[in-house]
Amino acid sequence: MSALVTRIILATTMIAVTPAAYMILYLVLFDTLFRPDEVALLAAAVVWATLFAVGWILVWRREVNWTRVRKYGTWGAAVAALIPAVPIGLLVGGTIAEELGMVTASVVWWVVWIVFTAYLWRERPAERASRLLGQEETTLHCPKCRYNLTGLREARCPECGTQFTLGELYAHQRQKRSDLGSD
Repeated sequence: MSALVTRIILATTMIAVTPAAYMILYLVLFDTLFRPDEVALLAAAVVWATLFAVGWILVWRREVNWTRVRKYGTWGAAVAALIPAVPIGLLVGGTIAEELGMVTASVVWWVVWIVFTAYLWRERPAERASRLLGQEETTLHCPKCRYNLTGLREARCPECGTQFTLGELYAHQRQKRSDLGSD
């Protein structure tokens, strides 16, 4: 299993168990330590959000190019996620039940923070071009359609069907490198 697939499974599991973990944290730890219930819910939400954020960052840390903007933006996203979470929580808490409002605010924060980090951490076009350019030196591409031929056992492109000798492929690769070096 690839590292990326493992990260996706871990992230999906974190998302699936998060509501239960939040409630267990509230019921087991904080309901016995704090009174009234609103304080216990708030304490559980803060601890849960911190643990979730740290876990989320640890799962994705190797997939993200951690620029200064992404480092500070990640923490800014945690604060910015409060902007929709607090009013929604207050609305639900004022109309239904205060405890439900706090739980709702926590869930809204969690969803918004995940969306913010997904947007913030995505690979930008310039980063992708730079990464792919670094890979160009070690990959063979079909001279006709540019299909990546790395790892194939024959000198025939499975995409366009054109056949080449290994000498032609390597000559094309050398030409491509010299063209890149002259730019």
